[in-house]
Amino acid sequence: LGGSLAPDDLAQAYEAQAAFQAAMLERRGAIVGRKIALSNKALQEMCGIDQPVAGGIFEHELHPAPTRIATGDFIRLGLEFELAPELA
Repeated sequence: LGGSLAPDDLAQAYEAQAAFQAAMLERRGAIVGRKIALSNKALQEMCGIDQPVAGGIFEHELHPAPTRIATGDFIRLGLEFELAPELA
């Protein structure tokens, strides 16, 4: 978010993220995992922050391997490959 909508600090940013996630539950599914982003200094500097940040992974956007994704369903598709163990 930019301009007048930009959060004042990281705590406010996480509050905005929580509100967004709550609003998306019906469409995108429950939060089924977490991820850490911007874990290296170069990306942090590019984004103007000084620490890694965390986010949620929505159920309907988790695609366990092997999978096929129809690229025509997306605009400007970007893929980020994550490896994660499944805990029993």
